[in-house]
Amino acid sequence: MSEAERKRRQDYKRNRKKWTLIQIIALVTVVVIALASFLVYDGMNRTYYIEYTESGRVDYRVQLKENGFFDEEWIGSGDSYISGLIKSIAADFEYELKMDAEQVGFDYSYGVNAQLIVSSKDT
Repeated sequence: MSEAERKRRQDYKRNRKKWTLIQIIALVTVVVIALASFLVYDGMNRTYYIEYTESGRVDYRVQLKENGFFDEEWIGSGDSYISGLIKSIAADFEYELKMDAEQVGFDYSYGVNAQLIVSSKDT
């Protein structure tokens, strides 16, 4: 084998090792970037479920106009009323929301916006 052929083979082996190393580094880099992208995507699109309990209670009293049917000025909830005798309605609304405070950090407020609808029990 000639000296030129021997030198050419040594250069080929050296270049082959160098290109193999470059390809391995490139492949590892691509795999790491793909894995990091997947983990970021998975974290962004995760659905979290928060367990909570809630309870609400409404208590009301009806103030009546002066009339010949009822002696009381106020009647409690759960009774039937003649709509023409109603002067005003006082309502107390209690609402409670319980959840794990470590999971969720938010403030909330609520209001009650009500409209009185008078109807008979038949409809």
